[in-house]
Amino acid sequence: MRESDRVFHGTEKHSILKFQEAVMKICLLSYRGNMYCGGQGVYVYYLSKWLSRMGHEVHLVQGPPYTWDTPWCVQHRVPN
Repeated sequence: MRESDRVFHGTEKHSILKFQEAVMKICLLSYRGNMYCGGQGVYVYYLSKWLSRMGHEVHLVQGPPYTWDTPWCVQHRVPN
């Protein structure tokens, strides 16, 4: 570990590695994306939104009824 990768707290030296951001390709599956009952649609909607904000590439595969529009990720709509 390099000296620049260490974090210093006061006089103590802690060898904590710095977090290196890694972009992931994430696929979320949702059998039903209804935003008004249950919770699956709401869950994948907000999860995809926050994962995209973190810089990850998100794909959402879902069946009808679909979630609201998600311009931050790629939607794959599967018909009945």
